[in-house]
Amino acid sequence: MQEASQAQLEQQVDKFNEERRELGARVERSTAELTRKERQVTTLENQKESLAQQLAQKEKALADSRQELASEKVEANEKVEALRAKISETLDDLTAKKIEFERDKALKT
Repeated sequence: MQEASQAQLEQQVDKFNEERRELGARVERSTAELTRKERQVTTLENQKESLAQQLAQKEKALADSRQELASEKVEANEKVEALRAKISETLDDLTAKKIEFERDKALKT
């Protein structure tokens, strides 16, 4: 009876040791997986910060470009208005000269 009890105890010890080895291996795998995921999270956070900085720079560049475009548009509109005024003045001068020419022509005949 004592031998059977001893055999049963040894069997339980073997089973316990096997289970302990399996759990140790499982802990090691879980630890490695956790470490890998923590590195991945850190990498993703760094990428996120980098992308946020790039976005901020691009938004600033866009705002600057919009401001520059608005200034150029104002300048272009001012030039267009100046050219229109010059064209109108030139047409008025041309019309006046044409009228004067026609009047002189009519007076000479």
